[in-house]
Amino acid sequence: MPGRYGYDYIYPSASDISLYVATMNLNVIRLPFKWDRLQPKHGQPLDSLELARIDAVVSVCATHGVSVLLDPHNYGYSVNGLIGTSDEPTENFTDFWIRLAQHYLGYDNVIFGIMNEPHTHTPLQWADIAQTTLNAIRSTGATQLVLVPGTFYTGAHSWTSNVLGQSNAEALKNIKDSANNFMFEMHQYLDSDNSGTHSTCVSSTIGSTRLKTTTDWLRQNGFKAFLGEFGASDDTVCMQALYDILQFMGNNTDVWHGWTYWNASPWSTTYIYAAYPPDENQHPQVSILKEAMGVV
Repeated sequence: MPGRYGYDYIYPSASDISLYVATMNLNVIRLPFKWDRLQPKHGQPLDSLELARIDAVVSVCATHGVSVLLDPHNYGYSVNGLIGTSDEPTENFTDFWIRLAQHYLGYDNVIFGIMNEPHTHTPLQWADIAQTTLNAIRSTGATQLVLVPGTFYTGAHSWTSNVLGQSNAEALKNIKDSANNFMFEMHQYLDSDNSGTHSTCVSSTIGSTRLKTTTDWLRQNGFKAFLGEFGASDDTVCMQALYDILQFMGNNTDVWHGWTYWNASPWSTTYIYAAYPPDENQHPQVSILKEAMGVV
């Protein structure tokens, strides 16, 4: 940190976005970035150069009718420490989100994802930070969709389980949104420990199995969800499991309102779950994703 653009980190190019729109009927991308790059001095204005880079992605996506899910990829931390502690007060995080929401007021193709995979906070601690942040975003007049994650890596499989003293389901069930435009963001991998780091999957139906209890909870409580991360290798069982989880979401669209696969990046072509380039011969996962996106 802060790193050099084009060397340590990169954002999607206009040609990459056009490629996926043309070949895969792309309608949303999740754009990870570091809070500390976009706002190097917390409580101070956003960095104009970094913001311009993100603006360029948002602009290109808008020309294609593609939404951009802005994703501070910080895991509940900043370079200073854990959000909500004396090292990194919640006020600094809400200040960041107020500035970002103000910048994107009126951008219909922008979605706000509060944070990628918090995992140290208890559910109650995180619920308080999430509600405070959501309130801060709405205080700007922003009405765009906001995605609210849970703690413990926001796993769908553990959403209703007791984690760090309480479940995400219990702690977050009272989240309120004055704009009535939020969903829960969850992640779900198909390997043995739900980490997304293995090339083998538990079974061909592990995805639907791991989503079912949370799907029931969402439906019973009138909530909607977005699956922000999932992926699979080209192992035979994993390919079946990838088809299964996509089919499950497709059969439960009253609850599951979108997803983004992890990942598609020219810097990750050797990653076991890679879907870049969108070449079905090189990455067979692409054919399953295309079918789910209605591409024939």
